[in-house]
Amino acid sequence: MSRDPPPNTPSCAKRLFSNLLLCLSTILAVTLVAELAARVFYDPPNLGTVIRFDPDLGWSLEPNSRLKSVDHQRNLSYTIAINSLGMRDREIPAKKKRGTRRLLFIGDSVTFGTGVDARWRFSDFVSRALKDDTEVINAGVPGWGIDQELIHFERLAGVLKPDVVVLTITIANDVVNNALDHLFLGTAPKPRFVIDDDSLELVNNVREVSTRSARRREFRRLLRRSRFLLFVKRRLDRLKHKPDAEPFDGVPPGFGRGKTRSGYTHWSV
Repeated sequence: MSRDPPPNTPSCAKRLFSNLLLCLSTILAVTLVAELAARVFYDPPNLGTVIRFDPDLGWSLEPNSRLKSVDHQRNLSYTIAINSLGMRDREIPAKKKRGTRRLLFIGDSVTFGTGVDARWRFSDFVSRALKDDTEVINAGVPGWGIDQELIHFERLAGVLKPDVVVLTITIANDVVNNALDHLFLGTAPKPRFVIDDDSLELVNNVREVSTRSARRREFRRLLRRSRFLLFVKRRLDRLKHKPDAEPFDGVPPGFGRGKTRSGYTHWSV
């Protein structure tokens, strides 16, 4: 004769649910403690970015942003400060001083000065060499091609009204950039021009590509806010890339497809 279970004995499903709830609660509590500990004891370099999404240019500099960029492998440590116009330069008044000429430099990371403080850029040497009646402005942005620089110039021209514009070209990649609809050696979408008869036609699918990847981008942004997850990711990257040089805290020597072995910078983060 079968015997019924005691009335107070929980069913198997209830026990399983209770154990699962306990397991999830434990994981959540451990993760929370790890996150709090990481925020107290883990101070990683390059925790931020001065790069933002731009629906017209693909990416641009975030106005009024600031970052201390560190590259341990190359022994580089420099400050990036972006003004209200989205340029790595001092604040530029819209109206020029009487009797002053404006010299505008446009280019990519070479003009921007990746790896050095602003005073060591060639545009700043030019500024110090010229007389006080010439105002030098630097509008370089890392990763840009000449197509993006042209669109950006059309934005700035009406605001800054430069007298002389110097376009700097990096032969190593600018020619290729003009043929691509994405970042050179990367995936970030960008506009480009194509030849249509005797004129240039702008092709820009940045908004379309960005809309398709909006949820993934928001998820990655949320994950980047976690100091604990950042700690785990950077440690895994160090194991993956097996650095040749002496290890350094928090920054692996390489960071993914298409990136050079230069550590995390303002661009990668």
